[in-house]
Amino acid sequence: MKKLLFLILLVLSTGRVYATLIDSLHVTPSIDEQTFKNGRLDISFWNHGNSMVTYCLMDADGEVVAEGKLVKQVKPARQQFAIDVEKVKRWTAETPYQYTLCLNATSIKGKGLTEQVKQKVGFRLVAIRYAKLFLNGCPLFLKGINLHNLQPNMSRADMINILRLLKAHNINAVCTDRVDPLWYDLCDEYGFYACVELGRSQHIAAFKQLYNHPSIIMWSVGKAETDNVVISKLFEKLKKEDTKRPVIWVDMPFTDKRCELYAPFAPTAKVADDFCNMGNPVAEKPQLLASYASAQGNSYGAIDEYMSLHSRQPRYAGGFLCEGTLNNMLKGMPAMQEISYQMQNISTLSHAPRVGMLEVFNDSFYETLRNVTISWVVRHNGAAVLKGQYAKPFTVAPRKTTRINLGYTDLFKTYPTGELTLDVTYHQSVATPLVNKGQTVAKAQLTVRPFKPDALPVADAKPSKLKLKRGQDIITIANKVCTVSFNKATGWLTRYDAFGHAMLADGGTLKPNFWRPLTSNDRAADGEKMFGPWQAPTYTLVSLKAEKVKNPNTQRTNVCVTAQYELKAQRLHLAITYTLNEQGALQVSQKVTPHDATAQPKVLRYGMTLQMPMAMSQSQYLGRGPEENYADRKASQFVGLYQFDAAQAQCPYNPYQAWGNHCDVRRWCQTNAQGLGLEVSSAATFSASAHVSSVQPVSAINLNIDLKQSGVNEMTNVGQYSEMMNDTRVLLHEQTFTFCLTPIGVTTGKQ
Repeated sequence: MKKLLFLILLVLSTGRVYATLIDSLHVTPSIDEQTFKNGRLDISFWNHGNSMVTYCLMDADGEVVAEGKLVKQVKPARQQFAIDVEKVKRWTAETPYQYTLCLNATSIKGKGLTEQVKQKVGFRLVAIRYAKLFLNGCPLFLKGINLHNLQPNMSRADMINILRLLKAHNINAVCTDRVDPLWYDLCDEYGFYACVELGRSQHIAAFKQLYNHPSIIMWSVGKAETDNVVISKLFEKLKKEDTKRPVIWVDMPFTDKRCELYAPFAPTAKVADDFCNMGNPVAEKPQLLASYASAQGNSYGAIDEYMSLHSRQPRYAGGFLCEGTLNNMLKGMPAMQEISYQMQNISTLSHAPRVGMLEVFNDSFYETLRNVTISWVVRHNGAAVLKGQYAKPFTVAPRKTTRINLGYTDLFKTYPTGELTLDVTYHQSVATPLVNKGQTVAKAQLTVRPFKPDALPVADAKPSKLKLKRGQDIITIANKVCTVSFNKATGWLTRYDAFGHAMLADGGTLKPNFWRPLTSNDRAADGEKMFGPWQAPTYTLVSLKAEKVKNPNTQRTNVCVTAQYELKAQRLHLAITYTLNEQGALQVSQKVTPHDATAQPKVLRYGMTLQMPMAMSQSQYLGRGPEENYADRKASQFVGLYQFDAAQAQCPYNPYQAWGNHCDVRRWCQTNAQGLGLEVSSAATFSASAHVSSVQPVSAINLNIDLKQSGVNEMTNVGQYSEMMNDTRVLLHEQTFTFCLTPIGVTTGKQ
């Protein structure tokens, strides 16, 4: 019976099945901190006795690097030895090089068990020096994600698919718990930094099981609001058992003497920045965000603010996006393009783009850009006019910049006026296990000549004298080109016909808009209370004035209608001026004036909503796209010409919330299938969106025209709108928003 028990196979720390001669193998790699050229393996294991053990270390090609024989072990005991390797090839997530350690155990008497144990080994050194996190002597920056909801019985193929998805979004690190050890084998093999959260359910057993993985560069004891006795003991145990890896205690005060790596949970970008700016010596330690940004609904605002800390704050070591980001990647949610863009490892710097001269910066720490090719497109007023590829081979060393010439001539000579942009895309030239050949790995858009708005356009129609008629209930302005009416009781525009076609939906109008559907972050910031009064404010008409005015530029006669309102509950004065010219173009100017000059009421948007017929569902615009974008989440969406069907467009956020906005719009056309409709333009860029109205009984396409719309916020759960970056909020100080509606279509000849 004893012999049978002796032959039982055990699962050891590597997650594989072994016989009982060798048990509890621990491999601790290190690298010479002076030259970072030579490596060392400290190896210990439990020898069950009566055995001779030999060892062999092989490189990735199977060549023997070191080998030897250990002292015979008669009684059960822990054996320890070390292997020194000169000119060692180091493991990183960018260069996941692994050696193979073989231990061969043979019975002393020449009978019984013979066993071979194989363990993958990665040489790397994790250290905290000078208030920075280092790997192999280089500052380490984690572009990470929390993955605590992975299925426990996931197949190898499913795990690889997840890692492939993370790589496509330029993620280089994961924070996990309660995951099959196979996951860490794959992180070792394919190159991902791992932080293992050891909670109440797994403690030291999991620590010992996962100890040998080079991908695991730190341990975490999870979020703890109080100094829980169990967590505290676990923390001290990990610090004692593993002196080569940092141990983070999420939200441990940076003033605690045990804190070596400050890991706050869900700070704003501003809070993270403020910590790095502290001059107090006790704060001089690296900062790694245990969780940041929000994965709920329309979110991930200010990712660029977090990522900009990488270049501005040496102590900032990155962090892990909050739980739920993976699900958004799997669903292909719009914000994931911003994640991918902000995490990319190549920066395109403007040198002289008008003649094709660029500087390319390799933001990687260990890998060159030898497997990257470049394609480019020049856009004139959003339309592609030149394109090509940079076919010359080039290699950019880690953290270095090189200059390239795309090969085109001076763009200013060919295109003396108009906006010019240059789109640059980097592609993988050689397939790797997780990245396909030709896959986009980075991109950028450079401004060659900035947008300069033209004078507000006029409709392409012959002038016709406008007639102003004041009826009992309505004011009507009409000529051969257009008919425009205003309700005298409300002041609202109720009719806008051009060339015999209605530009307004039946029962529709053009009204101010200070509200949008709340995002999850808006709700978390008590948005219902803060913004609810702006959803349907009461507009009290104070005056309505209509008069003919001379256009000084054309010497033709326009009709100007001015409506004055009071929003008593919001303590706001509103003036809307409509100026109609003889060619049917309507200029709209909306001015807000708070009653208290020092007050700046917070709203979700400042603009107007035009309700157009359902047939006019075709949206074409020059602005950022094609995916939705917001003031704090727009860098990944490039300026260009885009089109879509507003009747078919919707992002399925659950619960329903804001969607579909587009920033930095130069012009927007909303038409039917034949091209008949309106063009929106302004003296500056604006935001716009179009979707089917959710307000009944009006069946319409809502065209939202905004001077500005609030960002989607950077907080998680406890967000506060007042803490958002100033340029992503909408504060109503005294200001005016002016735009022009110009009829377009086959009748006018203007497309």
